Amino acid sequence: MLMQEEGVINMPTYLIDESEITPIASAIRAMRITSTTYTLSQMPSAIRGILTGPEVLPAIPVVSINSSTGVVTAITNQSFGLVSSGSATGTLNLAFQPAITITPTESAQIAVSSGRWLGGNVTVAAIPSNYTSDPYYNIYKSLAYNSIIYSHGSNVSNWCNSFSFIDSGVFGDRRFAGNFIWNNVQEISYLGFAKTKTGYIGGGITSFNFPICSIIGFSAFFNNRDLYHISAPNCTSIGSFCFFDTNLNEANFPSVINMDIGAFSACLSLSYINFPLLENIPDNAFMGCSKLNNINIPQCLNIGIGAFASCRSLASISFSLCTSLGNFAFQSCSSLTNVYFPECQTIGQSCFYNDINLTSIYFPKITSIGTAAFYSCNNLSQVNFSILSNLESCFQYCFELNTVSLGGTFSIIKPYTFSRCYNLLSLYLNTSSLITLSNANAFISTPISNYTTSTNGTYGSIYVPASLYSAYLTANNWSLYSNRIVSF
Repeated sequence: MLMQEEGVINMPTYLIDESEITPIASAIRAMRITSTTYTLSQMPSAIRGILTGPEVLPAIPVVSINSSTGVVTAITNQSFGLVSSGSATGTLNLAFQPAITITPTESAQIAVSSGRWLGGNVTVAAIPSNYTSDPYYNIYKSLAYNSIIYSHGSNVSNWCNSFSFIDSGVFGDRRFAGNFIWNNVQEISYLGFAKTKTGYIGGGITSFNFPICSIIGFSAFFNNRDLYHISAPNCTSIGSFCFFDTNLNEANFPSVINMDIGAFSACLSLSYINFPLLENIPDNAFMGCSKLNNINIPQCLNIGIGAFASCRSLASISFSLCTSLGNFAFQSCSSLTNVYFPECQTIGQSCFYNDINLTSIYFPKITSIGTAAFYSCNNLSQVNFSILSNLESCFQYCFELNTVSLGGTFSIIKPYTFSRCYNLLSLYLNTSSLITLSNANAFISTPISNYTTSTNGTYGSIYVPASLYSAYLTANNWSLYSNRIVSF
């Protein structure tokens, strides 16, 4: 039973075929109050005082729509009776009597102005079987906010097919229940289906199908928490925050080549994404998708800022063509253990920040790593960079990091790079020239320092080429670790 605030019974609108008014009205009544026995404490206050004799509950307004213009022409209220018995301290037994018809004037919350229905309680909007009207300024404007559009019957299908373009805000704050196929919609403008809510009888949107739609505008389904499935096989462009905070469980868009920021952020049920043609993943695209665990974006070249931040179910990622990762791209992905980027050259700031279970990374072509990129990756044990030039503050608090190899053209270790890596035992500097250590605090609270041992009580070692051994012993800042330097 749906319970609103004390003394108020408000229900959404249903948009159905004319022939289904009676069964749907019956279904609404059955969902509103069943013939089950309830205790008085479970009743809204408006019903709680009904103990004897037949009473009349709020009416079901039925909206009639002109078959050629789509304008609301009449409202007929159907009411139903209640037979009750019991006592104030006992139970209330409910049973329904057949519906009766009352006039619109008997319902205080019903009004029609210029062909638009302005309000009401439980409502059925009937689509005529010969409906042919332009929908925009008629049927949808005849529906109150928080109304439900029910997808049962051929008339509703015909109504969907009358749309070729979903204008901005057309269905904002309305609700849909069932599976809808919009065969002729080519574009959905901004906020077209935004901000529908859960919590009403009807179950909300279950599925939308747009066979030929090519463009879905920004925030088109923003905050639409009843959206569980969408099919748009020919869509090529998705706007910013398009599906923000929906309940999509998968995003399968085989034709998309353009996506804007935050398109799928905060989709808490999203577990699978497939974008075979997408090359650039925008900022915050999938941020906060806490159930996302399966990614297929094979053509990806760039991943934007925070694109997968807080995707806490991601365990392994592989992007074979990607060349750059933005700041915070995979921050707080707490289940992430393995990353594979064979072509990546740039890692942004805090990219893998706080990925506490990350154990394996593969970046053979990396040339730049931003500060705090691997900060607090507690389980990362080994890193190997052959063509990287410098590091700064990027491996702080990597508690299990024990082996680091730096080679090729690497030239400078900057402040705090390995600070508080409590188990760093082996640092290999395999370069042809001496690497600059800009500040001795790069190894603060590590076994390489003179003041800290590893968790098993041992000190670390710095391995350098034999040809550079003497130079390291006397070099600025390196000389402080002369007792840790070993030639190979």
